[in-house]
Amino acid sequence: MKLKLKSKIFLPLTIVCVVLLGAIYFFFSLKLGKLTNYFIWQVGQAKSREISSYFDLATQEAMKLSSLFVALPQVKEAYKMALSGNIDVEDDPTVEEARKQLRNALMTFLEGYHQVLGQKLRIHFHLPNGRSFVRLWREKNAKRRGVWVDISDDISSFRKTVLTVARTGNKVLGIEIGRGGFSLRGVLPIKEGDRLLGSVEVLVDFNSILKAASKSKEEYLAVYMDSSYLPIATKLQDKTKFPILGDKFVQVYAPNEKLNMLFDIQLLEKGLDGLVVKEKNNFGVVAFPIRDFSNKVVGVLAYAFDDSRQVALVNNLKHILLGGVSLILVIFLLIGVGVVRRFVLVPIDILRDFAVKVAKGDLKASLRFKSDDELGELATALQEMVVNLKNKIKEAQEKSLLAEEATKKAKKALAEAEEAHKKAAEATLAGKLEAAKRVEEVSKVLEKHSTNLLEKINKTSSGASFQRQRIQETATAMGEMNATVLEVARNASESAKISEETKEKANAGYDLVSRANEIMGEVKEKSDTMKNAMDKLGAQAQDIGKIITVIEDIADQTNLLALNAAIEAARAGDAGRGFAVVADEVRKLAEKTMQATKEVGEAIEEIQIGTKNNIQHVDQVVQIIAKTEELITHSGQALEEIVQYAERAADSVTAIATASEEQSAASEEINAQIEEINKIAEQTEQIMQEAEKSVTRLAEQVENLKHIIEELKS
Repeated sequence: MKLKLKSKIFLPLTIVCVVLLGAIYFFFSLKLGKLTNYFIWQVGQAKSREISSYFDLATQEAMKLSSLFVALPQVKEAYKMALSGNIDVEDDPTVEEARKQLRNALMTFLEGYHQVLGQKLRIHFHLPNGRSFVRLWREKNAKRRGVWVDISDDISSFRKTVLTVARTGNKVLGIEIGRGGFSLRGVLPIKEGDRLLGSVEVLVDFNSILKAASKSKEEYLAVYMDSSYLPIATKLQDKTKFPILGDKFVQVYAPNEKLNMLFDIQLLEKGLDGLVVKEKNNFGVVAFPIRDFSNKVVGVLAYAFDDSRQVALVNNLKHILLGGVSLILVIFLLIGVGVVRRFVLVPIDILRDFAVKVAKGDLKASLRFKSDDELGELATALQEMVVNLKNKIKEAQEKSLLAEEATKKAKKALAEAEEAHKKAAEATLAGKLEAAKRVEEVSKVLEKHSTNLLEKINKTSSGASFQRQRIQETATAMGEMNATVLEVARNASESAKISEETKEKANAGYDLVSRANEIMGEVKEKSDTMKNAMDKLGAQAQDIGKIITVIEDIADQTNLLALNAAIEAARAGDAGRGFAVVADEVRKLAEKTMQATKEVGEAIEEIQIGTKNNIQHVDQVVQIIAKTEELITHSGQALEEIVQYAERAADSVTAIATASEEQSAASEEINAQIEEINKIAEQTEQIMQEAEKSVTRLAEQVENLKHIIEELKS
């Protein structure tokens, strides 16, 4: 199928626009998809830190409660009694008696805790050999074959925290897997001097922390334990209540069955190595590892939240950007069509119509076209060519008329000579002299006319030769002009290549600026995020300051209560000595709390000052990044305009090259017509040369006739 110049220009341009639009759509989808994943990642990071802070806070609170009992004389006395017996025997009577003594000594504390908070204080004392001493929230210590018995059961096979405290003599904080699965531990050593008596801990409900961390209806938490710990977590071995996923994970906490499908085995396996995120069914899904007190990965915590609003916002942004880019491309295409049609296609159509008329022989055709560019120069050259062609044809016609007249005269003279010869042959001998005289007169006239005819034929032949020479010169000029047109086409093609390279360089520059703009946008987003985090840190520092103030007030009140208790104990005499000792210990603890609170308050004040300074620096950085982003945006706009001008120049030069090639083809057709005229001129010259030969032969016959007349006279 033959394509017109218009199609050759606009069809590739349209295809490029469509391909560019597709590439932009793919680019936007990729970048905005990364933005969605980055948002989910940020939420996952925040939730991971939040849950870790919950765990740390719960562990610290448990440790604080446990610390109330490590120095009580009643606790130490009970431990001394137990260690005087055989602690390796679970039902040793001395250990059992010490257990009862410890229950009686702390009963008042446990009842007060229960009355105030409405729940039992789950405090557990351990022996230094890894056995349970007493679980104070139970009446009896352990259950054997469905029967509760008061013994020192062995917990060393799964309570690594207790063994670690017994081995090192230091406190241990963190997560540990027990019989019921995950538990938060804050195990403190009980010492008398350098001697380790045992350890104590206050148990914290793991699931209650998870519920507190997922109060919102739009978020959901689930906990999965490594199945290799099932021999320890005996209460999780019922597969109907605690399903096993892929023989690798035990579903420990998953309150919503419908949302559990969001957490597949591949996600959980990746979550063992670190934070992993994805988007599924309008939910942002996050998984990250659970580490125990020794920093060993023992499970995965999965988190999902409704991100449909964020996804819808990203999709709307993608559609808006795509629509804007499409509109810009359509406007660019329409402007390009108008410019190329006005300044290239219309002039080329005018030149083509003129060339076609000249090629068909219409030398009277006129060309009304003015322009200062290469097309204007081409139009001027065509007009001059037609004028020269008209002049050459006119000269050829004039020479042809002269040759035709000379030929007619030669034919007439030849006929008269033949008639005279015939009459001389038929004349009688008597009239030979008269006839010879008359023939002599005729031969003289014939000789005169032959001489004139020969001169005219010579002139006509010379004119035909001159005409053929001029036509050859015209053909040579046409060839040179055609070569010039081809040279213009080649130069236009080279200019098109250079323009295309310029466009590519400008596009590369635009891509670099666009990438820089994207990077600055990401930097600005992260700076904004850091600024918000610093603001939150400042607010949290202020809240911590308030909490420190509350703790100081509580410590003051505790100190006063301890003093009052000491006074009342002193009034009670010997009966209140034990209580006086407890009150004194509480007072000392309150004083230590006040001192520690003061030090923490000073540290918090320094943190607040540093936070304010950091917020100011972050604000300055955000302003600088905004200015930089604005400058990069202006640079991108300038480069985009350069790309548009380069594309317009490349398209215009390409169209000119195509037009020059078509004009070259028209010039070749005209050159062929001139070659035909040259051939006609050569034929005319040959005819004149033959006529010259005929006239020469006629002159020879006249000479012969003169000799015959002389013979007749003699």
